[in-house]
Amino acid sequence: MFFKLFLALTLISSMLYSSETLIAAKIVNKTVSALFPGKKRLKAWGSTAYHRDIISKTTRLIESKTASEAEFYLVGKTVPMHIDEERVIFTTDIDLFYEDERVIGAFYWQKGRPNLIFLRKRLEAYKLPVSSELRDYIEDEL
Repeated sequence: MFFKLFLALTLISSMLYSSETLIAAKIVNKTVSALFPGKKRLKAWGSTAYHRDIISKTTRLIESKTASEAEFYLVGKTVPMHIDEERVIFTTDIDLFYEDERVIGAFYWQKGRPNLIFLRKRLEAYKLPVSSELRDYIEDEL
């Protein structure tokens, strides 16, 4: 009885993680498409297994072998020290978005719903387009 319950809970949590990752990948894919309209694929680096899983499920990102060759960085709670200041950094942690000016945008979950935010000043600093697809998610100030 315990084994069946454990197996059922494991399967359910696995399915929920998988669907959450797929949703995140679709949102990151659309974000990359809007920010880099002239590029079919970008080299990306993920800071955790979760971020690398998201990258692997997108059609616009290719996981780079090293962090230094990446054009797009998907990070969590911190930005690794070895990432250059001129690199495009996107996070899944809203607190990091507010704390680190190098982070151009954030995709995060709040109350079970996906959220997306950008800061116009940061997009402009990196000379990234403010496309109509992202306009609803761009804030002028924090």
